[in-house]
Amino acid sequence: MKKKIILAIPALESMGGEEKMVFKIAVKLSSLGRKVEIVTGNYFAFRTYPFRSNTIISGQIMPGNFILRRAKMIKYFSNYEAYNYDYIIAFGFPSTLLARHNKNVIWYCNTPPKSIYEINNYVRGAMLPLAKLCANILKKIDKRNIKSIKTIIANSMNIHDRIWSYYDRSSKIIYPGVDIPKSSNPKFKKQLLSVGRLYKEKRIDIIVEAMILLPKYKLHVVGDGPELGNLKGICKEHKLDNVIFLGQIDEKRLNKLYDECFAAISIPVNEDFGLIPVEANAHGKMCIGVEEGGMKETIIHGDTGIFLEEVSGKGIADAVKAIEIMNPNTNKRACKSHAKKFSWKRFHKELKW
Repeated sequence: MKKKIILAIPALESMGGEEKMVFKIAVKLSSLGRKVEIVTGNYFAFRTYPFRSNTIISGQIMPGNFILRRAKMIKYFSNYEAYNYDYIIAFGFPSTLLARHNKNVIWYCNTPPKSIYEINNYVRGAMLPLAKLCANILKKIDKRNIKSIKTIIANSMNIHDRIWSYYDRSSKIIYPGVDIPKSSNPKFKKQLLSVGRLYKEKRIDIIVEAMILLPKYKLHVVGDGPELGNLKGICKEHKLDNVIFLGQIDEKRLNKLYDECFAAISIPVNEDFGLIPVEANAHGKMCIGVEEGGMKETIIHGDTGIFLEEVSGKGIADAVKAIEIMNPNTNKRACKSHAKKFSWKRFHKELKW
């Protein structure tokens, strides 16, 4: 009987980087004749990637109250028992809790659970003491569980260091993959591009505010999330008609936006890896970013992108002007060459399927 490989992810409800990685791995393993099973807390088929040929086992834990949902997720993955498999690759807490009742678990770590280990950044005010108490309980559960995972893979040196700090464990670094277009015809229109979930820590509000100083440019914002209302409010307040919110879009349309933009902008707080700069580079485009977290590994300042001198609307406007002066056409080859270091081909080769 052909054994299977299990991929475990907390939820498949969007088209984020982790979901894409699971999809790419599932496609690759299936092409090699392996049976792939995906275990997840919840699955929204119409909002994520097309996992049509894979068996998906969902706990059907619907979105709702964060604490209650997290408790249900922990219970689901802690009690899940798998059978007749070669190994399990887990992506993120609490799917890593599969190691409680199952052997041969590999953790591909895009980030340790920051909401547990960096609780002060997520909760403030009267709720903080209770939040800290809950976080301390979850830390004990998480650390005890991670001890039973023999192999940990980090998506960057940034995450490698964080794993060492939280768990006193070493890890192997394998950078995530990025799609490299077989052919692209980059243009440099007066368009800027922001891609990512609309959360506060992504600082997309600052990108939108920068458009006050860049009236000759249009900004396309790809992604959705709880900050959408606030971002639209900024546009209304400043009467900005050069910001276009696109929500989630398919990859064909996203590739067209990358091909046509002048530059991408991604300025999240201490990003775990920093995939957007590499995606932009794959299309020959530079990325305006911040010298924080994983972006220090994915942006080469002055060659494949620009680090902001100050994280502000003015800082972004100054960075756009700096790219105008250097002429992004001259950096097109350097960008594409850099992106090839992060190809899916290289990713699968390093994982040694």
